[in-house]
Amino acid sequence: MNKKEKEYTSFWLYEAIENNDIEYLKEHITETTILNKNLEYNFGATFILRLPLIVAFEKGYLEVGRLLILKGADLDVYCKKSKCTPREIMPKNFTI
Repeated sequence: MNKKEKEYTSFWLYEAIENNDIEYLKEHITETTILNKNLEYNFGATFILRLPLIVAFEKGYLEVGRLLILKGADLDVYCKKSKCTPREIMPKNFTI
């Protein structure tokens, strides 16, 4: 996957998570979707994206969180931006 494909992957993924668009995520997440990597972009300053699972948990989108885990998101990957793992902020009522 080249740089442009990676950027595209991250931006559509984050937009769908932010919008709680579970159907879109079900249709578009594939084995090449980046779920467990701390993505960094340099726009004069380094911009680090939160892990997708972190975003879902912070928004309270438990169904999205379940889908991300079923598609390969790891609860124990450290997020540089949030300075924690998804497991550390996982809602107490969350079940897979």
